[in-house]
Amino acid sequence: MERTLSPQEREEYGRAEGLRRKKSYQEAAASFVSLWEKVPRSSIGWRYAFCLRKLNRGEEALRVSREVVLRFPDDPFGVSEYGWNLIDQVIKPAIEEGNVLQALPAAEELWLLKPSDLLCKKLVLQVLRGARKGNLWDVALEWSGRVGAEMFSPESPLFEGKLRISERGLWFLVRSRALLEAERFVEARHTALEGLKIHPGDLFLRRTAALALAGTGNLDGAIRELRDLLDSPGADWYMRADLWELELRRGNFGEAIRVLCEVALKPLGDVFALEVQETLTRSLLALGRHKEAALTVDLMESIRKRNGWMVPSQILRLEEGIREALQALQEPWPSHPSDHEELFALCQRVWRDVATLGMEKGFGRLGNIKAGKKHTFITREDGKPALFVLLRDLPPDCREGDRVGFAVRPSLDKKKGVASVQGAFLYRAQE
Repeated sequence: MERTLSPQEREEYGRAEGLRRKKSYQEAAASFVSLWEKVPRSSIGWRYAFCLRKLNRGEEALRVSREVVLRFPDDPFGVSEYGWNLIDQVIKPAIEEGNVLQALPAAEELWLLKPSDLLCKKLVLQVLRGARKGNLWDVALEWSGRVGAEMFSPESPLFEGKLRISERGLWFLVRSRALLEAERFVEARHTALEGLKIHPGDLFLRRTAALALAGTGNLDGAIRELRDLLDSPGADWYMRADLWELELRRGNFGEAIRVLCEVALKPLGDVFALEVQETLTRSLLALGRHKEAALTVDLMESIRKRNGWMVPSQILRLEEGIREALQALQEPWPSHPSDHEELFALCQRVWRDVATLGMEKGFGRLGNIKAGKKHTFITREDGKPALFVLLRDLPPDCREGDRVGFAVRPSLDKKKGVASVQGAFLYRAQE
C-alpha cells in the first residue's frame, strides 16, 4: 500500500510537477528522484521517468519506468511511460537495424500490458514496418490481425513536399501482402482492394490485388491488371518479373521470355541482375536458345569475377547443361568478348532482339525534353508520325537531339481513351 505524502513532500511534489509542465525537465527530475527514493509511488515514478526520457537519458528512463510497472502493474500511466521507453530504447532500434525478431519479445511484453490505443497503434505500426522490410510475412499476418484498419488514420502525411501512404493504407498494404504469402488469396484481394479505396494509385496494393487474383485461378484477369500496372510511373522491374511468371503459368512461353528479357534490360544492381539473368538463362535453355543462354552465363560469370564473388554450384551445373546441349548439336561454346562492357553491350542487343521479336522497329531523333514534362516525342527517320515516348523509358545516357533506336509498342491514349502506340526499348544509336 502506498504511503501518504507528508505536507512537505506534497509541496515538493507540486513544485516538481509545475517544473515538469513548464518543460524544466532537469530541475523537475532532480525533485522527482528525491521523492521516488523516499516515497516510491507510481505517480512519482512515471513522472521521473518521463523527465529522464525528455532529457534523452533513455537507459535510465527505461530502468525507472520498468521498476514502476513491476511495482504498480495496474497504473495505466506507468504502463504508458514504460511503453514509450520500451519502443524508443528496445523495439525501434532493433527494427531499424533489421532485427525484427530481436524486437518481438519486447513488443509482446508491451502488448500483454494492454497499453493505450495510441501506444498500441505505435507498437503495431513499428512491428508491421519491420516485418515488411524483413519479409517476415508470418509476423506481419499475426500482428496485423491483432487490430483492425479502423484504429489507424486514413490521412496521408506530407513528407518533403510529397504525400506518403497513410497509417491505414500501410495496414492494408502489409495485411494484404501477408495474406497473399499465406495463400489466402480471396482475403488478400479483398484487403488490397479495400486499401485501394484510400490510395487508388498505390502500386504495391495494385500488385498484391493482381497476384491474389492469379492465386484464385484467374490468370487472364491478373495479367491484364499487371499490364495496366506496368504502364504506371514507378513500376519496378520485379513487377515485370511477376508478369513473366504468370505468362509462364499460362503456358505462353514466347511472351514469358520476352518479358524476362525486358526485365534484364532494366538498370539493376549486380545482385538483382544475377537473379534475373539466372532465370533468363534457364528459360532460354528450356526454349532451345542455347547460344543466347551461353552468352548470358558468360555475363553472369563476368559480373561475379568483377566483384570477386565465387560462382555457385547451380550456375556451374547450368553451364554444364548448356555445354551438353551444344555438344548434342555438334556446336562449340560461342566465343564472346572478354571485356565486361563489350560483353554486357552484346547481351543487351541479344535481349533487345528477343524482347522486341515481332515488333516494328526504327530510328529517329529525340525531341524537346522540358522540365516538369514526363514525355517527349521521337522524330522518325522513316517519315511516319512522331512517336510518343515516356522519359522514364529513356536510357540514362540519352539527351535531346540524340539518335535513338526503338521498338513500337501498343499503348493507350488515356486522355482520348483510344488505342495508340509508344516508343519502347530505346537505346542510343550510332550517327
